[in-house]
Amino acid sequence: DNVFLTQGVLQNEIMIRVGVANNNLMPDVRVFPNPASNIVNINYTATTQGILNYRLMDMLGRVINHRSMDVNQGLTAEQLNISELAAATYMLELSFTSTTGAQESTSFKIEKLK
Repeated sequence: DNVFLTQGVLQNEIMIRVGVANNNLMPDVRVFPNPASNIVNINYTATTQGILNYRLMDMLGRVINHRSMDVNQGLTAEQLNISELAAATYMLELSFTSTTGAQESTSFKIEKLK
């Protein structure tokens, strides 16, 4: 289910979300374009205030980049510069902790082009 196979480049509008998410705290997360060469955009609509963390990891689980940011209710937009990374597959893990202590996380597979 929800698997799209095409020849050539992955489609931009298809998000590959892996892991388990309740989608209560993180109902609207977009990571695009995918695949990407230079910049990956992370758009996140928060349902409440809290802290958004992201970790970019290689396929061996080594953390390449990470960041924590305070977010308010509404849209948060972040850009992740991947221009210096080797062409490969990476995992982007996003986690959100609300001010009440509730937590939720999800992951995306990112394809880095040359």
